[in-house]
Amino acid sequence: MDSQAASRRPPRTHCPLPNEVLHLIFSEFLITLNPDPRQGLFGIIRWTLGRYRDLSNICKASKQLNAVAQPLLYRFLLTFPYHKGVDKALGSMSNHPHLGELVEIFDLRYTLDTLRWDSRHGEWFEQARPHLKLPPELADQIESVLSETLNHYTMEARDALTAFWLSLMPNLRKLSLAMMDETELTSALFKHAVEPTETALTSTPPFSSLQEVTFSQAPYRNERSIHITAIEAMFKLPSLTTLRTTGIPWNRPENDEPFLLPDIDCSLLHLESKSSTMRPEPLKSILMACRGLRTLRLDIGMDTYPNFFPVDYDLGTILRDHGENLERISLAFHFNGRRNRLGEWLTGEEYLTTKIGDLRRLSKLKHFRLNLPASDDGMNRWGRPHGPRPPLTDLTEMLPRSLETVVLRCGFCDKEALVENLSGVQRGQVGDRLDGAWMELEDGGNHP
Repeated sequence: MDSQAASRRPPRTHCPLPNEVLHLIFSEFLITLNPDPRQGLFGIIRWTLGRYRDLSNICKASKQLNAVAQPLLYRFLLTFPYHKGVDKALGSMSNHPHLGELVEIFDLRYTLDTLRWDSRHGEWFEQARPHLKLPPELADQIESVLSETLNHYTMEARDALTAFWLSLMPNLRKLSLAMMDETELTSALFKHAVEPTETALTSTPPFSSLQEVTFSQAPYRNERSIHITAIEAMFKLPSLTTLRTTGIPWNRPENDEPFLLPDIDCSLLHLESKSSTMRPEPLKSILMACRGLRTLRLDIGMDTYPNFFPVDYDLGTILRDHGENLERISLAFHFNGRRNRLGEWLTGEEYLTTKIGDLRRLSKLKHFRLNLPASDDGMNRWGRPHGPRPPLTDLTEMLPRSLETVVLRCGFCDKEALVENLSGVQRGQVGDRLDGAWMELEDGGNHP
């Protein structure tokens, strides 16, 4: 009898645990980008999909569990090939705009197979449009592209879909974009976010919480490069503190002129750039506009873009004149000596002496790293400066006393002299802030 009564009881719809405890439990399923790196890309995909399914199933269990788990489910969205959940999330946010407001981290990795064309995209945008607060002209352009009948994605459609995605997520804190060669509508959305409007006076402007942006060229044989001008407006975001770019040229595509930041009050604290070249004009304009910049990481010449020695201008002068607040400088230069291209290469001693020089004016500098191309037989084809090779500058006359770490890798000819020089720096800083000087030398290759 008791068993029959038990079978007639309705299923429990309320969990006796407090919501605070449930939140702690469900947070263990929270999707992040930090699974076991040994599993590789497909391990990341499997791990992320598993977490996504776990949280989705919890949301379906009851209204109480949904209220706790749903914000965790939408906090981080990651796109990758053949993931149907991407379109599912887009449709849900289109019908329920408050879900897009939950997204704090968005990672959009475009490949040819990231997203499949869905005729519902135009319908979803039409449903969401009243809530997006987009300029009418921009909204018309996005809707027009997404409503076209296509059998596959064009670059314009991917651009329109990216703009649609981002317009649904006004509270983003971190954004990673790997895009192809069309960014017109996405760039227009960024410009709208920083332009003063009447609605901005009565509501929170989009991207007002955005702190970190990672912007890169998608791994695809594209017809033209994406330039830094595609996200130029984002330099005006007061909340933006970290920018990372990979494979993005710092010049203007229409005339190949160097990209120059206008005279703005830029809030960037950390800049990391991996590109084939970096002219002096963009670097100077960034340091002048971003007076509070603390971290500067330049990876120039990239292994995928070997050409000439990538920085032949006086980098030290720019750092001394405009980098007084820098705390961390990391410089990595690459080139391939086996390519028959005109150019010139410098030893580590020559580069430090002629291109870097005295950095003692940078009184806040704590970490300095220099990674130069390693010498090999192929470099004999390259030009060398005339005259004897200069000795290594006395590092005690070059480095500020605020320094805590020094890392020098590759490219130095007299390694014994370098070791003795670094030892002298360490001895001279005893009792001050320098805890140690680290040196790494590679004879047979160039490692980042």
